[in-house]
Amino acid sequence: MQASVKNIGRVVQRMPGAQLLPELQSPDLLPGLFEAFDHHSADVRKAVTMCLMYMWQVYNQSINQLHFLSLGLNREVNTQQLKN
Repeated sequence: MQASVKNIGRVVQRMPGAQLLPELQSPDLLPGLFEAFDHHSADVRKAVTMCLMYMWQVYNQSINQLHFLSLGLNREVNTQQLKN
């Protein structure tokens, strides 16, 4: 169980954020991880925690990139409006 969860974490770390979002909406992934979080082994619970942390990092990086892109586009639009 621990090895499986660690492998999911490794895959998540390599996924682009846009690809991760549909996976998070899968009816199997998160419920399975939350179920594994109740495992009697502390090592499995730790692996689940790390996997969820990796998911949050990838998702958060994706959101930040979109936010900075939006800021750059807004700045460009405002600059163009001031010139006109």
